[in-house]
Amino acid sequence: MASEITLKFFQNVIKGITASTGFDSCMKKMTIVSGGVGHCLAEMKVEQEHVNKRGTLHGGCIATLVDIVSTIALTSASEEHLLGVSVELSVSYLKPAMLDQVVQIDSKSVKIGKNLAFLEAVVSAIVDTMSTNVAMQPP
Repeated sequence: MASEITLKFFQNVIKGITASTGFDSCMKKMTIVSGGVGHCLAEMKVEQEHVNKRGTLHGGCIATLVDIVSTIALTSASEEHLLGVSVELSVSYLKPAMLDQVVQIDSKSVKIGKNLAFLEAVVSAIVDTMSTNVAMQPP
């Protein structure tokens, strides 16, 4: 199973999610960097369409990034590649990401049960070669 999870798999999942004309299409500029079974790492450059009036990445955009990337991590964790529906989403905002910064979204499956899955994600702004946590979703 692990060898079957490839970057192409993740790219196809995100392509399917963002191909809609609905809200998920707002994540078209996000790219999948890597992943594995129960894990997904994505990046997105913060552009004008993603910021609030203060020029920082909008909190709703951060929550959407967490929701989508954690869903992609979940799809890779099972043989059936099932998509889930979020039951609860908790985000702690630690530091703003600014316009033109690249943010990295790192999500992993913590526990997958019969009816519920617990996932975690960290959103970090990449400054030069260092990253600073922007938000965290605790399991």
